[in-house]
Amino acid sequence: MGAGNSIIILLIVCTIYVIAILCLISGLTQYVIWINVVAVLTGAFLPFFIRGKFDKSIISFSHLVEMFELLTIITFGEAIVCLTHFFDTANFNFI
Repeated sequence: MGAGNSIIILLIVCTIYVIAILCLISGLTQYVIWINVVAVLTGAFLPFFIRGKFDKSIISFSHLVEMFELLTIITFGEAIVCLTHFFDTANFNFI
């Protein structure tokens, strides 16, 4: 039943994104960013409101930890790559 809830949530979020695309096509660009924010928040918080019979035994805690560690590594790496644009190797100084 957990997969059924995930499909319902996915369909709702995809519908919101289709609305954002239709607004973009129709020229209502000032609303597109807010519709995207609503889609992200809906995807994040809708699982708390749409609940079914969920089997907690299928959750692998070690896998969740591994995924969050990977997310942390990728985020830190992207931050380092973005910071390199602020430094000039030709005029390197401590200031």
